[in-house]
Amino acid sequence: MVETGLSSLHELYTNKIQFICHGLLGKSGLTVKSGQTVQLSAVGTSDPDGDKLSCRWFVYREAGDYNGTISIQNSNAKEASFTAPDVTRAGNIHVILEVKDDGEPNLYSYRRIIVSVEP
Repeated sequence: MVETGLSSLHELYTNKIQFICHGLLGKSGLTVKSGQTVQLSAVGTSDPDGDKLSCRWFVYREAGDYNGTISIQNSNAKEASFTAPDVTRAGNIHVILEVKDDGEPNLYSYRRIIVSVEP
């Protein structure tokens, strides 16, 4: 009998990273004013296998309608922040949280936080 490894593949793809963004499971959104500090948090995010997790926050410029540069402070930590840009009309900034575990192979998961910036 040949061992296909299907049970280990099933286990690999069903042990997903448990994401918590701003205390919420799944999608997340924020509304802020120009110049306000935007706090980003992945505290509570966990891996069911107990693997160590690393975080990376970045702006997905193509999805939003703000074309300027956003500098995320502590972009490689569970808690990060940036200052909402000065805008003359409301717009959206799409921030992506990438979480990677240190298992073999590394597994990646992503969550998007849509930040609506008002003048």
